Amino acid sequence: MNPLLLACVLFAFLATGSASQEGVTATRFSHVTVDDGLSQGLVTDFAQDSLGYMWIGTYGGLNRYDGYTFRVFRAGGEDDKSISHNHVTCVHAAQDGIVWIGTKTGLNRWDPERERFTLYRHDADNP
Repeated sequence: MNPLLLACVLFAFLATGSASQEGVTATRFSHVTVDDGLSQGLVTDFAQDSLGYMWIGTYGGLNRYDGYTFRVFRAGGEDDKSISHNHVTCVHAAQDGIVWIGTKTGLNRWDPERERFTLYRHDADNP
């Protein structure tokens, strides 16, 4: 995805100010980069959840942005509560608050109440 296009779309969701002038609404955009806390510059996908967080997938981990700061989730080795891989391929925010994250090694489910990931791997013997 084109980084400039992503920045425009991303911050359309996070616009903090607007002004009216003769019935025209203006939206203020800002840009975030790795200097602001984004884990990696190549964004693979993003979604906004029901709480307003922006979830941004990169090759360097999953980022949750609240409009001010980033929280970065990375694979944690033996930690079974961490995301399964840093290469995030897709992000989907469901209406029930659950965030689904596809990585190079499987499907992850973020549970906002327990603040942990659950990994689902394909098992050909278990339909």
